[in-house]
Amino acid sequence: MSQRERSQRSRSHSGLIRLLSVALLIMGTALYAWGLLVGNLRIGPPLVALAPLQLPPELVPVESLQVPAGTLTGRNLLLVTLDTTRADRLGLYGNASAQTPTLDRLGREGVVFSRAVATASSTLPTHASMLTGLYPHRHGAPANAVFVLDPDVPTLGEVLAERGYRTAAFISASTIDAQFGLSRGFDHYDDVSSALARYEILSERRADETTDRAIAWLERPGARPWFVWVHYFDPHAVYAPPEPHATGHLLAYDGEIAFVDAQLARLLEAARAASSRDPLVVVAADHGEALGEHGEQTHSYLVQEATLQIPLILHAGDALPGGRRIDARASQVDLMPTVLALLGIESPTGLDGVDWTHSPEPDRPVLAETIEGRALYGWSRLSALYQGEAKLVTGSRAALYDLGRDPTERQDLADAKPAEVVELERRLLEIRGGEGGMLAPAPGVLADDTIQRLAALGYVVTEGLAFEAGGPGPDPRDLVDDVSKLQITVNARLQADRISWLLRAFAWLNDVPLPRTAEETTEVLEAMVERRPDFAPAWYYLGDYYKQAGRNEDFARAHERLEALRRARATGPPRS
Repeated sequence: MSQRERSQRSRSHSGLIRLLSVALLIMGTALYAWGLLVGNLRIGPPLVALAPLQLPPELVPVESLQVPAGTLTGRNLLLVTLDTTRADRLGLYGNASAQTPTLDRLGREGVVFSRAVATASSTLPTHASMLTGLYPHRHGAPANAVFVLDPDVPTLGEVLAERGYRTAAFISASTIDAQFGLSRGFDHYDDVSSALARYEILSERRADETTDRAIAWLERPGARPWFVWVHYFDPHAVYAPPEPHATGHLLAYDGEIAFVDAQLARLLEAARAASSRDPLVVVAADHGEALGEHGEQTHSYLVQEATLQIPLILHAGDALPGGRRIDARASQVDLMPTVLALLGIESPTGLDGVDWTHSPEPDRPVLAETIEGRALYGWSRLSALYQGEAKLVTGSRAALYDLGRDPTERQDLADAKPAEVVELERRLLEIRGGEGGMLAPAPGVLADDTIQRLAALGYVVTEGLAFEAGGPGPDPRDLVDDVSKLQITVNARLQADRISWLLRAFAWLNDVPLPRTAEETTEVLEAMVERRPDFAPAWYYLGDYYKQAGRNEDFARAHERLEALRRARATGPPRS
C-alpha cells in the first residue's frame, strides 16, 4: 500500500472516529437532558442506585437511646415529618453533594437510626403509623384518599393533650387533611383545606409558608408544654424548588430537600426560643422516592428499599446523649412509644412499636405493606417482612433478599432458600393476624374539591369498594414499567414547550408517547386501552380526560370499565 493510500485511509478513519464521537456526544447530551426532563415528569433512569448508607464515622454505635424512661419529662416536643425523602439523598447518610446542613448537624449532635423503614410507601398510612404506633392494617388507614383513621385508636396528639400539652399541627398537603382523622388531639390543625395557599387548587403549601405559620404559633406565650407537628411536602413530585435551590442540583428533587432543610433551620431556632430547655426534636420521613429504581418513578406501588428506607433522627441537646447511631432495624411504629417513654408518659396498650430507651429483641421482625394498587386497581397487595438481613416480599409470588450483601434487591434468593421463605411467611402472617381480612373504605370521605386537590398532587382517587386485602390480582411488580410510561404520557403536555425534537425522537425510540395537547393525550390513552383493555390505570386517566373535555358519555363508559376491572377482584358491594 502506497504512502498516499495509507494517508487517505488514515484520514477516512479519523473522519469516522470524529463522526462517531459527535454522534456519541449528541446522544450523551440527549440522554442527560432526557434524564433531567423526565425527572420532573416523574419518569427516567435511576439517578443513583440505593447503596449502603454511609453515616459519619465518628457516630458511636449503640443499641438503645441510653437514657431511662422519663428523662425528658415535661419537655416540649417538635415532630417534623419530611414527605417523600430518601435517606441516601441527605449528607448525613452519605450523599457528599447534598445541601442539608441543618439535618446533618441535627444528626451529628443527636441519635441517628441508620436502618429505619416506613410502614408503607404512601403518605396517610405512614403518618398514621407514626401517630398511633400501629401498622396500617391495624390503624384503619392503610392507603391514601378513601380511608380514615379508626376513631377508636388513640393518637399521640390525644395522649399528650390529656396530659396537659398544648398541641398544634401544620400540614402541607391535602393527603393528610383533617378529614382523614389525624387531627384528633390537636387544639390547632392548620391543614391545606383550612389555610390560604398560593396555589390555584389548595393541594399543597410550600415549606416557607408552613414554617411561617408554625413560627407564629410558637411565638404565642403559654405556660404549658407544647407538642408541635410540622409536615413538609416539598420533595414530592412534581419537583419545583424555589431559588436559590432551583440551581446547583443535578435533580430538582435534591433542590426541594435543600429548600426544606433551610426552612427547618428557621423552625428549630423558633422552637428553641419558645423553650426554657432543649425540646425533644424528632425528624422522620414518611417514605422515600424511587427515582427510577426497579422501574418505579415515584412511590406507592412497590415495597422496595428506595421507597421504604427513611431518615430518622432524635435530638434533645445535652439531655439525650448525642453523636450516636443505632444500627438495629427500626420502624415508624416505634416513634409513639419511644417519645412517650422519654416524656415519662405511659403508652396505650397493644402497640406494634417498641420503646428505644430499651434494646429490642435481636433480629426483631418489622413489617411494611402497600395496598395502593389493590385499592385503586384491584392489583395484589405487596408486603415486606424484615428480619435481620433478610427481607421477604410477598404478592402474587414470594421474593427473598439478603440486604447485607444486596442492598439494591437485585438477587432473588427465594428459590435457593425455600425453608427460609416458609418461615418468614409464617412470621408475616403471625404479625398481620392472617391474610388481612376485609378492607372497607370509609363512606363519604371525599368531597369534589378534595378529589380535585388530590388529583392535582398526582393521586388517583377511585370509588370506594369493600375488598379482600389478600385477594388475587396482577402483581404491581409486573406492571410498574407500564405505569411509568403512562405517567409520562399524561404529564408530557404540561411541559410540552421544554421537550425538544431530539428528546421526542429519543422518547419515540423507547416507545414513550409525548403528546402536546389534551386531545393528543386522549388519543394516546384510547390507543392504550384498545391494546390493553385490562390495564386499569389507563382507563382511569382516559376517563379523567373525557371528564375534562365534557364528554360525559365517554367518561361514564371509561369509569364503568375501570370499576368492572376493580370489582372483578373485590369482595363485597361498594359502600354507600
